[in-house]
Amino acid sequence: MMNVKEMFKQQEIRPKKGLSQNFLLDKKVVSQIIESCEIIPTDIILEVGAGFGELTQFLIKKAYKVLAVEKDPFLFNTLNQTFRDAKNLVLFNQDILKLNFKDIVGTKKLKLVSNLPYSITSDFLYWLLDNRRYIKSCILTLQKEVAQKLLAKSGTKVYGALSVIFQFYMEIKPLFLISGKSFFPTSKVTSEVIYLRPKRKRTKVNEELFLKIVKTAFANRRKQLKNSLSALGGLKTKTFGKIDLSQRPENLSYQDFLRLTNSL
Repeated sequence: MMNVKEMFKQQEIRPKKGLSQNFLLDKKVVSQIIESCEIIPTDIILEVGAGFGELTQFLIKKAYKVLAVEKDPFLFNTLNQTFRDAKNLVLFNQDILKLNFKDIVGTKKLKLVSNLPYSITSDFLYWLLDNRRYIKSCILTLQKEVAQKLLAKSGTKVYGALSVIFQFYMEIKPLFLISGKSFFPTSKVTSEVIYLRPKRKRTKVNEELFLKIVKTAFANRRKQLKNSLSALGGLKTKTFGKIDLSQRPENLSYQDFLRLTNSL
């Protein structure tokens, strides 16, 4: 493959800021990401934001099939040319948020890997939760700040609704950090690679109510729970479900939110 910088120079174009395009150049980091995927020959891989194929070139050598999604038409055409002889690669010139999982994989589960376009991080993470039944595991490269929110413990400043919801649905492990200098153009932020896997067993709960309580509580995170959740009804006492409602939401673990939901 041609060097990413050389490709842009040859085509006399620049990375698109509107699509948060930062391309991973560090071969050592690419190798670490591929290793972290723990690919076996029967795996189907979904790659989100394939770029110039920095990861794709290695994924197709290890997996049974790779489904690579790239929104940028120029990059999509470049991928088509670069990997025209790859028999186990299917390319999609689409917005990942509009991709219908069921249409492309049926009932099969896949592994997801992505150097995620940071402009769609929040929407993508909720899209991931909505489609978790199709996923075995994920290796995601996120802004360190976002990764830390997913991993945050109760009582910390970065702990929020995203922390609670993801810790309920997913097993999450931090893997390693990536310097901004590993990307082209150089990124102003540090990135973090994390592992996620949908939990096989979860506490039974009314999930719609659970999500409503969590999101409502953190929408008013400086308020005590008895005030922020008063509109839901039944929370006029100081304690409910053994939860002290004079607390602020950041002091409750996701298990506490489950107990609160199941007490309503």
